[in-house]
Amino acid sequence: MPRVTYNQTNFTAGELSPRLYGRVDIARYQNGAETIKNMVPLIHGGVKSRDGLQYVASTKDSSKRSRVVRYVFNRDQAYILEFGDYYIRFFNSGGQILDENGDPYEIASPYAEADLFELNFTQSADTLFIAHRDTPISRLRRFDHAAWVLDESPFVSTPTYETGFVPETAMTVSPLDVGADTVMTADYGVFIGSDVGRTVQCSNGGSVQITRIIDNNVAQGVVLSAFSSGEIKQGDWVITGSPQVGITPSGKEPAGTSITLTASGSASTGASVAVANLYCKPNLALLSLEGIEYANAYGWWTSSGANRTVIVYLCVETSAPHGLVSGDKFLMTGCVSADGFRELNGAYTVRTRLTDTTFSCSFFLTEDQMEMAVAGVVTYGNIAKTSKGASGVEAWRTEDVGSVVAINGGQARITGYQNPFVVDAVIIQPLTSTVKAIKNSWALKAPAWNIRDGYPGAATIYEQRLVAAGSHAYPNSVWFSKIGEYLNFDGGVADDDAISINVSSNEVVDIRHLSQTKALIALASGGEYTFFGGVEKPITPTNIQIKNQSVYGCSNVAPQRIGNELFFLQRARRKVRAMSYKFESDAFGAPDLSVLAEHMTEGGIVDMAYQPEPDSVLWLVRADGVLVSCTIDRDQDVIAWATHETDGAVESVACIPGASSDVVWCVVRRTINGQTKRYIERMASGLCMDSGITGTADPATDTWTGLGHLEGETVQVVGDGVVMNPQVVSGGQITVDRAVTTISVGLPFTPKAVSLTPELPSQTGSSQGNAMRTSEVTIRVLNTVGARVNGQDVAFRSLGGPTDDPVDPYTGDKRIFTLGWERGTNRVTIEQPQPLPMHILSIIRKFTVND
Repeated sequence: MPRVTYNQTNFTAGELSPRLYGRVDIARYQNGAETIKNMVPLIHGGVKSRDGLQYVASTKDSSKRSRVVRYVFNRDQAYILEFGDYYIRFFNSGGQILDENGDPYEIASPYAEADLFELNFTQSADTLFIAHRDTPISRLRRFDHAAWVLDESPFVSTPTYETGFVPETAMTVSPLDVGADTVMTADYGVFIGSDVGRTVQCSNGGSVQITRIIDNNVAQGVVLSAFSSGEIKQGDWVITGSPQVGITPSGKEPAGTSITLTASGSASTGASVAVANLYCKPNLALLSLEGIEYANAYGWWTSSGANRTVIVYLCVETSAPHGLVSGDKFLMTGCVSADGFRELNGAYTVRTRLTDTTFSCSFFLTEDQMEMAVAGVVTYGNIAKTSKGASGVEAWRTEDVGSVVAINGGQARITGYQNPFVVDAVIIQPLTSTVKAIKNSWALKAPAWNIRDGYPGAATIYEQRLVAAGSHAYPNSVWFSKIGEYLNFDGGVADDDAISINVSSNEVVDIRHLSQTKALIALASGGEYTFFGGVEKPITPTNIQIKNQSVYGCSNVAPQRIGNELFFLQRARRKVRAMSYKFESDAFGAPDLSVLAEHMTEGGIVDMAYQPEPDSVLWLVRADGVLVSCTIDRDQDVIAWATHETDGAVESVACIPGASSDVVWCVVRRTINGQTKRYIERMASGLCMDSGITGTADPATDTWTGLGHLEGETVQVVGDGVVMNPQVVSGGQITVDRAVTTISVGLPFTPKAVSLTPELPSQTGSSQGNAMRTSEVTIRVLNTVGARVNGQDVAFRSLGGPTDDPVDPYTGDKRIFTLGWERGTNRVTIEQPQPLPMHILSIIRKFTVND
């Protein structure tokens, strides 16, 4: 065929997958490239060298990973937060924020290195809420440039469920078979009278319905499902449901009123006897020795470990005959705080009757009670034998404080424990009456967020509510705060009350992220869900709809909203999907935007951030440390991928507004002088090198310092706009060939674009597979200084001009002549070997096919 002029006018398809090299029939093949490296495809069609990375600071500990997180109050008050191993440091457009001593300003955090990439963030004004499944939701607040406070969010209330009671002790069960009348023996006393009728459920599959309480330590019941083992560890069993006893409230309204909740018949007790002394009698065993140091027979123990409750056998000495025998229950009342001994009001069981005025029993003591004096100088209270009949059934435990009682159409939160029969409470939703609520007509609901069941791992702000979801125990639960009260999760039926709802599916729904576009969106491991409040109506407790929109599943990498679409990574962290509402189907779709460049995400994506200005670019961090970009404009049908490599590995990325455009920040791991270093670096316009610094001097100088972070490395140098000879950093400085007033120094990278073999249909068919020759290449450039085409340097400096002067950026066409035939392939490779700008608008070639 005759020689033709072939013009590739744009690169808006980006780098295409090798799987598409045979698809010469699609339009994106004509607009794509075989390689785009260290260059960014632009919406207008061209590709330009990416901005270099400017060194800002070293991370606190280069041996551990860090993560950069955005915090934006407005365009003028935007920060990058460096989350590291139990600390946070702060940056803004001026660099790293320092304290009054000139040291990096930092605060402590509860998050370890292993937690950093599982953190979830949502912001309201100056408050950044931080969610992690193993830690209570925290809030980070900014009070000044170098005054930040991170603390646990002080929730007025949290969601509650009827979860039952999880005893903090091990137990044994025997026999184990279904239908057997079995005995459950706990290591220490946990059973109370209202447990009769409840079910003990164990993690090994066994369950027992309690029929009788023999002692606080021992209960009997009928095996409902067989046990695989009779040894049940602490935390592996729960007494399900609510206490089986009637409860009477002392008041019903209004909200905020203090009342008491009293178990029916609780006043039935025997005569009261004063306690003269409590002490450790010689030879009485200590039930829990861990962390306790024995002082002497009549002394006490102190704990060196973390906060916990310790059970000890104590001798109780009364001022008159107590009339108790082994197994009797007694109620201790009137205890006073003295010598560090906090109140011990409660119900106990006599273990051994020693004399008419002494007996032993086990006491529940917290660490701050360990220094009690026991020399008989304090009267600790009174004991009274309680009735063992139905009229004296214990209802409450100290662990119930903070739980919510749903009773008589309202709710009350337990605020204090008086004894097993009476607790103090405050009304949070008015009751309809003060009549006795019989068993099974009321419910005891414990906080759903706790150290055992975990905390929400996802959070967002939606319709003036803080929305949280996805704890360990409740992975499919979504909780909405009251409207305008982010820290209040008191439920109800009023439109502004908090909401608790579960997402149901045919598989476990493990919610990882919450976000929003046209609706509130929950991204789970097995699908994508939307929450609506009806047609043009907000979500309320009585008006909420959940719809499963797709079943792709998401990863733990935080999604990014771009326009009206939510970009998220599918479970394997390879496919990038864009979820948005489709009017024609009245549903949300989530097409795969990486399908034509699936090789770009090979190994998985670990972090991503969106840069709206100056070009719409989604930045993704690959597990191997390669930075990947995707230029996006859905209106212009631009989805253009490219890779970006540096002398090291990018580990995290974030983006915040800058003075004139948005700025991308990274954590970069580099090997410097044989040692691993981690740096905070940001993309800087006009800088064509990595981990770079810029400087000015007046008068001009040939010695430049401040390069300690590149000690021992060979660096590129641009002085007064001219590329100078590479230098090796020694002692944190370099000496260049001549004195200059401005300088840029950093590590090199090479922008590179490689075209695909053109497809030119002819009368005889396709050009593919034939002998091909490009005799002439013209590159159309914009503000470019230097390029290399197919190994040939393109001249940008005029002949005879001074070599010490910088070359002016060139806009126009540059022509290169080439020779030689190729069969089956014919590519044009364009590179920029110098640390100077390059912007390619199009590639025009004189092309011949010999068919």
